[in-house]
Amino acid sequence: MAVQARELSIVQKLLESGRLLAEVIRGASAERLASIAANAEVLPEALRSDDPASVVKGVDERVFEALVEVGHSNSVIARDAQAQFDEQAAWREVIKDTIKGRETGVGLIALFNADGEGFDALMTSN
Repeated sequence: MAVQARELSIVQKLLESGRLLAEVIRGASAERLASIAANAEVLPEALRSDDPASVVKGVDERVFEALVEVGHSNSVIARDAQAQFDEQAAWREVIKDTIKGRETGVGLIALFNADGEGFDALMTSN
């Protein structure tokens, strides 16, 4: 708790000095990132916003990406698990569309986003 409080104090001072939150996030330690995420709703960006929930969501996403960049093991595992889930879900949609004879393109779009190589291979085979 003391480390998080210290890091929050540093973040607040950096923001008060005119640094942007994106700059503070970039290159921050895992401890500082955890402090930013834990206190996102009281950061100036959220307090000034008409839609603080979307600001908090954006901060959480930027913090998560930064944690992955610094190699935070749990964040990397979560990112990889989500990518694998997205790929499997996309293939499931393609298969369901094929079985039901639907041509909505929803499955193909999901596949394109989640598994570009698989999408290319499927398009080449058709």
